[in-house]
Amino acid sequence: MRRTMIVFIMAVTVVFSGCGISREARIQQIRSQYPQWDQATVERVAAGRVEVGMTEEMVVEILGKPWQVAREGKRDVWTYMTHVTGAWGELRPVPAFFVYLEGGKVEEIRGDQRRVVTPLR
Repeated sequence: MRRTMIVFIMAVTVVFSGCGISREARIQQIRSQYPQWDQATVERVAAGRVEVGMTEEMVVEILGKPWQVAREGKRDVWTYMTHVTGAWGELRPVPAFFVYLEGGKVEEIRGDQRRVVTPLR
């Protein structure tokens, strides 16, 4: 079973490694979807890193919709997941990255964004 899982993960990695689009193509895609954003904003979003001060719309463009939204005081907490292998070889989702928003803007980030399982674009 473990060998099967390793082969499966390797196959998925090979398949998806060729699915990425170039940075220039990503910039063009974002620019066409959000003509109101200036060039600096488009490039920040295309870089794919969530930063304090970004809007909800920018976060969704980078990571997709959150797996869970909760309320903590005045802030919304968006949770993004990763997958880990359980004791029996099954993949299970676990929280990996948290985005804290207040007034529609990112106020704080916690966790490791690199671990987030993002939607295919």
